[in-house]
Amino acid sequence: MAKEKNADRGRTPGGTALKWRGLLIHMTHYDPRWVEEKDREKKWDKATGLAVVDAMAEAGMNLLIVDVEDAVIYRSLPDIRRKYSVPMGELAELAERARERGIELVPKMNFSLSHRHRHSAWFEPAQALPPSKEFWRRGLAALDEAVEAVRPRMVHVGMDEDDTRSPQEYLRDLLGLRRELKRRGLRMAMWADVGHRWMPQERWKQVPAIKELPRDVILMPWRYDSVPEDWVRRLVRWGFDVIGASGCWISGRRRPKDKDPLENTRGWAEAIRKAKGAGVVVTNWIKCGRENRAALLRTVKLCGPILASPGSRP
Repeated sequence: MAKEKNADRGRTPGGTALKWRGLLIHMTHYDPRWVEEKDREKKWDKATGLAVVDAMAEAGMNLLIVDVEDAVIYRSLPDIRRKYSVPMGELAELAERARERGIELVPKMNFSLSHRHRHSAWFEPAQALPPSKEFWRRGLAALDEAVEAVRPRMVHVGMDEDDTRSPQEYLRDLLGLRRELKRRGLRMAMWADVGHRWMPQERWKQVPAIKELPRDVILMPWRYDSVPEDWVRRLVRWGFDVIGASGCWISGRRRPKDKDPLENTRGWAEAIRKAKGAGVVVTNWIKCGRENRAALLRTVKLCGPILASPGSRP
């Protein structure tokens, strides 16, 4: 009943709501900037996470992707526990609140390999190639514990900015991840590195691999300074469910000084609607912590209407 009620809230007279109207929050994250601050990183704030879920339901949003990684304590991997790791029960509580409010929660755990970007350094600090049996044993053990807590229908595996694997290794590991998730009754979502001129590997690795993927994989192209509309159309035409990823820069280091912080989200929503894509997920790459509570709630308040109805301006 809650899901039906929330779905109805997303529709407005004269406008068509996107199927997936989402938000990506970060219990933690791994990239060069976040890695530099790991020693100072604080625990996520559960009260803020629950408040975000309630605000999303009120705004008609129905998809919450949660960057989990080493923000929780794993029974099977005690060695990756950090000072900011919290009991797995906190993630389970967030998932239960999301279910109650008609919101699909998707855990995100990145398996990309890159000495520069370090997205999987949460369980593989060496970023060594080729990925060993131990790499997969550890990564999938963590995934299984998160899945047990959340009981999701899909998992986001990251796989962006992978500048270490060869094209053959990249495709092999994507297919392997998809196979492991399918065996668990889960659908795979992943970043799609397309439309980025600064990523030469896009042409000779990411795109050829994407073409070989089963069409039940959900692709999430991302770009925060513009919208690669041609790629949105192309991926939809190839038969994929496409969820665009936008940046809502209302706070934080990436906040533009002389630019509408909602422009990117509006552009993605328009492009996805035109291409008949599946939805848009908004993020602002800040910790889900008490200090960012106001910014996260404001993101939901401002972006929810954009995803719910064409032309909406909060």
